[in-house]
Amino acid sequence: MKSTNDMFTGINSRMISSRYAWWVSTLILVMMFVPALSFGQDTANEAVRTPIVRPQLFTQFFFTRIMINTIAVILLVRYVYYPMNRKKEFYFTFFLLNFLVFVLVFLLNKSTSMGTYSAVGLLAVFTFLRLRTETIGMKDMTYLFVVLTLATINATMTGPYYELISLNVFIVLMTFSLDKEWLSRTIHVRTMELNSLDNIIPEKMDQLKSDLLTRTGLNIQRVEIDSVDLVRSRAVVRVFYCNS
Repeated sequence: MKSTNDMFTGINSRMISSRYAWWVSTLILVMMFVPALSFGQDTANEAVRTPIVRPQLFTQFFFTRIMINTIAVILLVRYVYYPMNRKKEFYFTFFLLNFLVFVLVFLLNKSTSMGTYSAVGLLAVFTFLRLRTETIGMKDMTYLFVVLTLATINATMTGPYYELISLNVFIVLMTFSLDKEWLSRTIHVRTMELNSLDNIIPEKMDQLKSDLLTRTGLNIQRVEIDSVDLVRSRAVVRVFYCNS
């Protein structure tokens, strides 16, 4: 049981961290609009101002970008994230947040002179505010950041379409390779108890490894002896294995 002082300390720390989060978010928003003010001062002395032309949203450029973005997110979430993690509760968050960030960043990039500054600032605000809500796993948070990054890239990147498509494909394939553990194998450790001391000597370590492989079906990399009980003829070993 926690004491009353510990409970008040935890509440105060959460209030301070929450207040700090909102201050940082406000600072980021202010920094987003500072470039717009400086750009506006450059044209203040012009005698004749160019009339403001409102850009059209529903153009071929917009639909091509949103189609590339949607296909990339579907490949990432449905064919990379879900087969690896088997979680459907983040479908709504990933798809809807990606779409909203894409539209907002696209409009800011087209309608104002802030350009990439607004896109990066908006991405930082969304990511930071999401971190202050319900706690999720590190891998889920990484996927969320990848989804937001795809929306920002597809809404602001200039250049030929083959470069944009290649970058989307590279991000999806890199995420798939890392989650599949092709580029970096994760070694797991499991402690096991043996009822026999026949195979714990160094000369029979390969035989012990083969015996454990047959019994457990794990992709065993190595085996280490943790402790030995000569009275009860038992040994505790640590098995290092990786996913197949």
